[in-house]
Amino acid sequence: IKVRFCNTPVSQNIKIKNGTEEQLFFVLRYNSDDPPDFVPVDKQPQPLPGNNPAPNYPELGRKFRMEGTIWVKLLVDEIGNASKVEIFREDFSREDSIGMLTNVSEAEAKRITDETYAVKVLFEESVKTAARQWKFTPASMKGEHVKVWVHIPFKFRLDSPHQEKKGSKK
Repeated sequence: IKVRFCNTPVSQNIKIKNGTEEQLFFVLRYNSDDPPDFVPVDKQPQPLPGNNPAPNYPELGRKFRMEGTIWVKLLVDEIGNASKVEIFREDFSREDSIGMLTNVSEAEAKRITDETYAVKVLFEESVKTAARQWKFTPASMKGEHVKVWVHIPFKFRLDSPHQEKKGSKK
């Protein structure tokens, strides 16, 4: 089978017999208004200074000595807003005494797993809240502003400065 791309859609079923050669013409279309993960653009979006807040470090994460990185995809729209946030990778570690979870009871292992999961959910919520607030210069292609995905890692480190909640006093 030889495949060639063209701009004319095929509107009928095509049957091919064994041993014959046929040319197929078809159009590929996205099922979504979102662009693919990579779009070659003339100008990439850039975060606007002062408009890219860091996520708050959950207190429970500090209590359980958890660190990690969450990688997100932000869909930056034509005016520079983060219109969608999707988490595509996470990596966490816990620096307390859980070790390899050897010589702990089943109940203790379940408690540690439940705590770790609860903190992971808090990290995710914090990242999504911060990422939705990010502002960018829009991407452009051939002089037009276009939507593109941007990949950003958000890191949580125990040695990073403690972030206070908005409205709290020092």
